[in-house]
Amino acid sequence: KDGDIYGASMKIDVKTATGLPKISTEHGDRAMLVYWAHEGGSDWHAPIDKDVYVAQYVDCENRGTGNARLVVVGWATQKMVLDAGVYLARQGDHFNKEVPYSELLDPVWLVEMLGQGRDAEIVAYLAV
Repeated sequence: KDGDIYGASMKIDVKTATGLPKISTEHGDRAMLVYWAHEGGSDWHAPIDKDVYVAQYVDCENRGTGNARLVVVGWATQKMVLDAGVYLARQGDHFNKEVPYSELLDPVWLVEMLGQGRDAEIVAYLAV
């Protein structure tokens, strides 16, 4: 499930697709979607206020037991999401920021740093 993880020094938003996303006709790649705005001309935009956005999808699930296998694809900085293209959602009446999977950063580094409690090094990386 999507959610926010609040660490000591950063905020992380985990974006979970219910399956392997379809390839976008706009940019020819699968993408992490971040809600941006409701269709209809409003000037309101959802805040892009997390330090890190993690992309994952459900590979398989057993609804009977409540277990699922997730594939962590990669992660993006706040700046990467802010700079991403805006596209009409494939379902619903809203727009998403789309960060192509090919542009996401290596998830192994992020997971290792978080697992070792090295938040400060991640924050330093984000400041560059």
